[in-house]
Amino acid sequence: RSLRPLALRLSVQTEFEAAELEDAFPPVPEGAAAAPRRLEDVGTGDELPGRIIGFHAGRMGRKLWVDVQVYRPASDNLVRKRLELRRRWAEDAAARARGEEVEDEGEGKPELLGGRKLAPVYRDAAGDFVVPVHAMVRMNDELEHGNAQAKALGTATKGTGVDVFVRKVQNASGRLLASLAPVTNQSVALEAAVAAGELRPLGDFREGEVVLGTVVRTTTDGAFVDFGAVVKMRGGRDRKRRKTMRQLRRQVRAAREEAAGEGEGE
Repeated sequence: RSLRPLALRLSVQTEFEAAELEDAFPPVPEGAAAAPRRLEDVGTGDELPGRIIGFHAGRMGRKLWVDVQVYRPASDNLVRKRLELRRRWAEDAAARARGEEVEDEGEGKPELLGGRKLAPVYRDAAGDFVVPVHAMVRMNDELEHGNAQAKALGTATKGTGVDVFVRKVQNASGRLLASLAPVTNQSVALEAAVAAGELRPLGDFREGEVVLGTVVRTTTDGAFVDFGAVVKMRGGRDRKRRKTMRQLRRQVRAAREEAAGEGEGE
């Protein structure tokens, strides 16, 4: 009969004293907002005052990160790691006081533990452990829509105050997508347009029906026409379908380029 160790997941409170938990984490810092908000209380279209904390130029273009005083619950694992780091600092300080040599990895790098950066943990007014959720603005999208504020923020520095509008809240991943321009809840707007008769569900259209449309884009193979139809998205399934379509378009484009190259070679 084989044996295997049994792992028990204990709560943070059973491993650390209550006083240590009280002293380890500072209260939520004050910011531009009147009061901190929980991520689950934020909705599409909400205006959030904040300050710029950084820029990032990645594969998808330049991104702007804004501290908007929004928080989500901290995991037990993160709280435990923060407390372990705090204990290590105390042990290193005691060792230095005794004249012992200590490897320089403690308070010189307060955000690191095991080579990984740890998010800061705070205590809110209710005494819960929380971590900040920063709003992310895709600057390329803002510039494409002609947002004048986006152009002005091109030379902004950290600490600059800015108001952002919530585009999307991702509670599962703890992400907050925002825009520099006011955002309307698209689902609510579409439902209102359908109720007013301005738009119709795609299933209401019949083959052979004559409709009035507007050309919104043309290609070498045809044109895309907006004829006032809406379709209900189904989350992950539609995202997977869109991803598949993008892959197919890339394959078709590559095949055309290859065929064009062979034609030139002949």
